[in-house]
Amino acid sequence: MPKRRSSQAESSGGASKRPCLPPPPQPEVTPSKGTAASSRLLLLPGEVLNKIYKFVLTAEDGKLKLNITEKNQPHPLSRMPLRPFRPYEDLPEFNTLKYVCHKLYKDTAALELKFNTLVFIQTERAQLKPSRQLLEFVRLCSPAKFEWIKTIELQIKALVMSYKHHLRYFLTESHLNAYTRVAQFCRNNPHINVKYVFNSFTWWHNYHMAPESRGFINQGIILLKALRDVDASYLNPEDAEDLLAYGEAQRDDRSVDSWAAPNLRFFPAQDEFDQRVFRGGARGVEFDGIEGGLEGWIEVAKIWAEDGF
Repeated sequence: MPKRRSSQAESSGGASKRPCLPPPPQPEVTPSKGTAASSRLLLLPGEVLNKIYKFVLTAEDGKLKLNITEKNQPHPLSRMPLRPFRPYEDLPEFNTLKYVCHKLYKDTAALELKFNTLVFIQTERAQLKPSRQLLEFVRLCSPAKFEWIKTIELQIKALVMSYKHHLRYFLTESHLNAYTRVAQFCRNNPHINVKYVFNSFTWWHNYHMAPESRGFINQGIILLKALRDVDASYLNPEDAEDLLAYGEAQRDDRSVDSWAAPNLRFFPAQDEFDQRVFRGGARGVEFDGIEGGLEGWIEVAKIWAEDGF
């Protein structure tokens, strides 16, 4: 019995002398690079953040495309991605910054509308016309985001036909009705400039459907008469009578006031004027009797390309 007590005492005494060990080290938790970067980004002053957002969310050419079809009409704007503008190609969604974290989503969702031209284009016959896409967009976009928009571009599909038939296509009853609806939109929203682009109204002399420079000028004379009731016969006096009569006939007795709005302009396909290409397309043209000659054509074509009519 004494030995047992001694053994218990030793055991008890040994336990009391056991050293206190520190807790095992915990593995270090390192935030992901995206989380760390976004956290540092969000610590910046608001003024700096806004400059960064503008830089990141401005497309290289300043244009973003939105596809609106019959089947996605019920969806909100947040479910219809804005993509870099390529007429016949769907590139990945432009604004991926909003997917980094909840805060960046709240700050930047659809913010790209503020810094870019919004483009609606019809690339297939089955698609909605650009004017219809625009009006659907108005229905789907929130009023706050709608106020961000400064410029909208509507591009009519260039169908495979001769340029003379293209011209008639631009002046069909359905398109004249569309211009009227878009003009009303422009009057209701004076803060938005709308560019109506005729995709085959072009001076590319090496493009199989293009009319070259003379045909481009003739198209312009007809469109100016039809859509603006402007006489530009001085650009081609020899053919002016027929061109003006054709333009007026295509208007079908409608008043040009129907599609008149200070913030609605009509444009050729190119938004940058290439004088070298235009000169190349004017080879062989006799400029006797044409006011200003080739230089006069160049001046007018440049105005149409940059400012519309």
